[in-house]
Amino acid sequence: QVVEKLVAQGFIEDKLLSQKEAMAILGIKTVATFNKLRYKKKNPLLPTRIHDSGHPKYRMSDINKYIRSLKKEV
Repeated sequence: QVVEKLVAQGFIEDKLLSQKEAMAILGIKTVATFNKLRYKKKNPLLPTRIHDSGHPKYRMSDINKYIRSLKKEV
């Protein structure tokens, strides 16, 4: 929570992760399962595009929020 506040205030730059890195952190093995996280009703995990032609990147803060939301549901 402290890191999220510092990121929001601009003191720390949020780390951008590739799809493979994000999948490794979440423990997901297939791309199809990972893509389903975009369509989740509560707290979807949406990518960020830096450039139109670039690969989508995922913010570390968004992944941490997603993990916390899973812990709240259980």
